[in-house]
Amino acid sequence: MTDIIQNGILQFTSDLPDSIRFAEYNGQDEVYGVLNFKTPTIEATTSPMLYHIMIDVSGSMSDILSDGRSKMQLITHTLTNILHHFAENTQNSYIQVTGFDDKIHSYIEPTKVTSKNLKSLISKLSPIRPMNMTDIELALTTLAGYVRNNKTNSIPYKNRVVIFLTDGDTTAGEVDPLKLSELIPNEISFHSIALGENHNSNIMYALGHRSSYTTNWFINQLEHTGNVYGEILFNETHRMLDNVIIRVSNGRIFDYLSGEFVSELHIGIISSEMNKQYHIMSDNPSECSVYIQGIDVNHRTHTEFHVIDMSSLIQCNKMNSDDAEFNTHFIKKQYMRLGVQKLMADLRLCSELKNIRPRETISIFQDYSERITDSNKHNNQLRNNFNTRAKNMKKSIIKYIDDNNLNDDSLLYGLIDDLNVFIKTTSNPHMNMKYATAREESQGNQTVYNTVSDMQDNSDDDTMLNSLRPPKLRREPTSAYATPGRLNIMREISNDNHDNDEFTIHTPPPAIIAPFEEDESQLNEYPKFPSMNSP
Repeated sequence: MTDIIQNGILQFTSDLPDSIRFAEYNGQDEVYGVLNFKTPTIEATTSPMLYHIMIDVSGSMSDILSDGRSKMQLITHTLTNILHHFAENTQNSYIQVTGFDDKIHSYIEPTKVTSKNLKSLISKLSPIRPMNMTDIELALTTLAGYVRNNKTNSIPYKNRVVIFLTDGDTTAGEVDPLKLSELIPNEISFHSIALGENHNSNIMYALGHRSSYTTNWFINQLEHTGNVYGEILFNETHRMLDNVIIRVSNGRIFDYLSGEFVSELHIGIISSEMNKQYHIMSDNPSECSVYIQGIDVNHRTHTEFHVIDMSSLIQCNKMNSDDAEFNTHFIKKQYMRLGVQKLMADLRLCSELKNIRPRETISIFQDYSERITDSNKHNNQLRNNFNTRAKNMKKSIIKYIDDNNLNDDSLLYGLIDDLNVFIKTTSNPHMNMKYATAREESQGNQTVYNTVSDMQDNSDDDTMLNSLRPPKLRREPTSAYATPGRLNIMREISNDNHDNDEFTIHTPPPAIIAPFEEDESQLNEYPKFPSMNSP
């Protein structure tokens, strides 16, 4: 197991200045800590893997993008790059490509991708075109049949991956999100991708949170489609641990879905090149320990790794002042991340999104298209309180960056992006929740890809922008969770080297985010929102 989980550290601190104290907890005597571990770089698996790729081919896929190509041309381009990647970089990758509208359209039957059949497989994508209505129930039922009954019996059940993409709402068949989510086979990696603005976010959320093996991705800038497929493929082709559970003794771990600290967390799969951080609370840090357990993918054996509090050891073995400064900033930055995550969870769980415990018994809440407030005065006050809390957090994080010269810190920039989305969401009573929820998902799952939109740009008006003090903060083009292997595949699946048409996808430049000034009288105290356990 030591070959899989590396540099496991559990570190606590009581040195948290009041200026960055955001989150509220049940236990007043609890101490905040961070579980941090890494996984090594490994080669792609040589075990047979079958990728069931189901794409929406309904009429809306004919919509034209800003670069002149249709959604369908973009998806065909992405699938072509996936085939090239499998042929050139993997040994045992099988692919099945199916389309759905109100019928099922088979384009590629389960086939091992090789350099010899690459051109033939690519040619089979040419008939893909937008057609009729959207029947998500039909698509999911068909996928379940493929996974359970496929004739390719040499591929183990656990080595089958579903990637499901749709750009719209269901217009035929079952419409209930819970019933649709129940069609997903158990313990199968199932990735649901919402493409564009007009999808049913309630359905996609339900599909993406059926279990710890299901994920939900939202692509609103369609030229980033290859990035999502690329990150999914890296994680699946570089699996290391399956059925992963993190258990905490004498402490609790933060579950971003419930917005609470819990005794154990199910996270599904651990892959290569991960650098994971999880929030821990304990009233007895010296006795707190963490157990990471799962199934070794290569040997199919149960493995377990034990992590204990390393704070005293780190303090006694500081190599130099730079290491000490890194440790100080690391845990404080993670605490600020917790504050943002808790704020986003509070909003999601109280804004028409109540009575849900994802990954347990799913009670589907109101559609994200529902307004986060209505004419009710109480709801308006809640929205204003959330907005003020977010502005306080943003101001504190920017001050921390300025005070500590952290002008190249992608994690803190990401938190500011999250807060900008949050502030714009709560500033407008008619704003859709899906952007804020997408940002929350990326922080919670620590993914490289994050939904990009103009909502993450500076949330203040033009007058304020003109009075910003230097230095300006520039958001990194990649997230704090980027790794070399993931970025390589994301670029490869996004590139145009294998495309024969005239279209080129251009990635937008990184946005500029800068510090700002606000009326101090409005930010000295922020209204407290009741804790999750309040009646």
